[in-house]
Amino acid sequence: MKKLIYIAVAAAMMLASCGKEQAVKVSVNNPIDQERTEVVAVNFDEVAAKLPAITAENVVVYNAAGEEITSQVFFNGDEPQLILFQPTVAANGSAEFSIEAGTPAEYEQKVFGRYVPERKDDYSWENNVIAFRSYGKALEVEMVSPGIDVWVKCSDKLVINEWVANEQKEANWYHHNHGDGLDCYKVGVTLGGGASVPYVDGALVYPEHNWQTYTDLANGPLVKMFALTYLPYNIGGEEISLTKVYTIEANSNFCTVKDVFSKNGQGLGVAAGTIRHNVKNFAQGENWYAMYEAASDSSDPERDGDIALAMIVPAGGEVIENGDKGHALIVGEAAEGCTGDTAEFQYVLGAGWSQGNVPSAEVWAEMVADKAEAIANPLEVVIK
Repeated sequence: MKKLIYIAVAAAMMLASCGKEQAVKVSVNNPIDQERTEVVAVNFDEVAAKLPAITAENVVVYNAAGEEITSQVFFNGDEPQLILFQPTVAANGSAEFSIEAGTPAEYEQKVFGRYVPERKDDYSWENNVIAFRSYGKALEVEMVSPGIDVWVKCSDKLVINEWVANEQKEANWYHHNHGDGLDCYKVGVTLGGGASVPYVDGALVYPEHNWQTYTDLANGPLVKMFALTYLPYNIGGEEISLTKVYTIEANSNFCTVKDVFSKNGQGLGVAAGTIRHNVKNFAQGENWYAMYEAASDSSDPERDGDIALAMIVPAGGEVIENGDKGHALIVGEAAEGCTGDTAEFQYVLGAGWSQGNVPSAEVWAEMVADKAEAIANPLEVVIK
């Protein structure tokens, strides 16, 4: 009799557990003919509705082999909004994952960025492939420039803190390769390696100030996102405000930028581009270009290799190989933002190094074309 009772209780417990979600299954589908490793997002509330035990602190993502993979919770203010992870999905294929409540591992940080007051108010950001910086307020006494600087890398280390600290001790330290890469890219008062500015009557309209304030929005381990705010532009006698939102993910040569103008910027011409130096190759597609040039801020360009630069404007625009003030450009328009009270212009910049993961101009052009195709055909995420 006791045995029958134990069996009945066990059966009841099994039935109860079957009615309660232990994991949320997710399928990631790739609609194009190229293998892709990209960050995808799953709505946190949708997962929580199926898996009440989930919190921002206990998210764990497993692949089909049962191996934990790096994940990150993205917050909207204090509220968890998205669960991020970075699958590799075969060409025209799909991959299966499960999201569970558990104790996440200590993940390797592959992205980083911070305000750098000790280097004249730079904001610098990087992943395990490439690094960038934008010039802040303290530099205005010497130079006002919207330009983005490029730091090339040949290791997967995060280098910003080390390079800045060493530069404080020894001038021009990071202009030499100490084993991880260097700064061998010249910006000056230009768009540098991928900035954007208003474009009026065929001319770039530079800001009167460098960026003024910053806001950190996400800090890894997979995605770094932040915003830089500028003082209003005077365009045609009208003040237009601007905030630029940058997003860089691990394992990528590319960084997404969204220009958010005040609503009166709707229809404003905007040009995103790169300054031309000693250009060795220029390739372009419908909404992208890939440029390959010699190291420009170097006493020995042959030693320091070639720099790869790129621009993609997903919504399309006019590609200009030789544009205003010596730039390659893609010119488009700021369109109505998603909230209706802003105007937005989105683009993707890219950079790499011949001594890193971009050995030739041909390889780079293919990488940029593939990225443009991937942007046009997002990975499809399905919660089962």
